Amino acid sequence: QALAENMIHGLLWVMRLDEHTVRILTILVEIKHRSRGYAAEGWRMFEGMARNEGATQVVLEVRAENDIAIGFYQRRGLSVVGRLSHYYQGGEGLAMKGLLRQ
Repeated sequence: QALAENMIHGLLWVMRLDEHTVRILTILVEIKHRSRGYAAEGWRMFEGMARNEGATQVVLEVRAENDIAIGFYQRRGLSVVGRLSHYYQGGEGLAMKGLLRQ
């Protein structure tokens, strides 16, 4: 939808770690455009492209206090696999991992 409007409302930035793993570096949606499904649509597109390239799993780090993001990732099948002390300036991080859905 954002492309049809000729506007960018967010960013989903990923990198390939190995043959089967991709890492989410950043997902952000401009504040005034949140709760419109842009992040969910971006995730669906990312998941399809990653699977088409042979990836089967995704990893990421998130601030431990970012309940909205953690819930977003958990609804997509990711689980917390570790805590990251002093990962973020002024706070802890969580390492999350999950399989890309078919």
